[in-house]
Amino acid sequence: DQSVAPDRRAGITLDDDFGAAHVVLGVYEGARDLTVTADGGMLIAARLVAEPVGPVGNTVSTRGDPAAWRPRPRFAVNASILYTYTNAASNYALAADGAFHWGPVGLVGEYVFASGTAVEAPTRLSPPPGAGGIRQGLWGEVAVMLWRPWIEVSGRYDWLDNPLQAGQRFHAMTLGALD
Repeated sequence: DQSVAPDRRAGITLDDDFGAAHVVLGVYEGARDLTVTADGGMLIAARLVAEPVGPVGNTVSTRGDPAAWRPRPRFAVNASILYTYTNAASNYALAADGAFHWGPVGLVGEYVFASGTAVEAPTRLSPPPGAGGIRQGLWGEVAVMLWRPWIEVSGRYDWLDNPLQAGQRFHAMTLGALD
C-alpha cells in the first residue's frame, strides 16, 4: 500500500486489469492495530480507468503512441473515489478525468472535489477531521506534435479553489515545448 497510500500503516490493495478497464480498490488503516483512530482512521479508495477505444496512456503527449493507433481517434475516462472514516468525522473526495489522442494531438483534463479531507498525509499538525473544508480544482492540457518525434508543444490551464487557505484561489497557465 506504500505506492497508493504512503501515509498508512496497514492496508490491502486489489488491482485488476480487464483489458479495456483497469480497477484499483484499497482499504488502509492509520495504525498497525487495525482500529479506527482519530489520527489516521480508515481510508477507502477506488479508481476506474477505462480505455474503450485503443490505448491512450497516462500522459497528454502522443510521442509514445503506437504507430498503428496514431491515425485513429481514441479516448479514456477515469473516476476516483476516496472516503476517510475516523471516530470524529467522515470525509470524501471525488475526481473524474478524461483523455483523447488523435494523430499528433493529445487532450487531457481532470476535476477534483474534496470535502473535509486532508491535503497531505494526516499528521499531528494536520487540521482536525472535517476541518479541511470544501476544495475543488480543475486542470486541462493539450499537446501537439509538430515534428515527430522531436518537437512537441503543450499548454496547461490550472484552477484551484481552497477558501480555507489564503492565496489558494488561482488560475494559472503554462506553455512549453519538448524536444
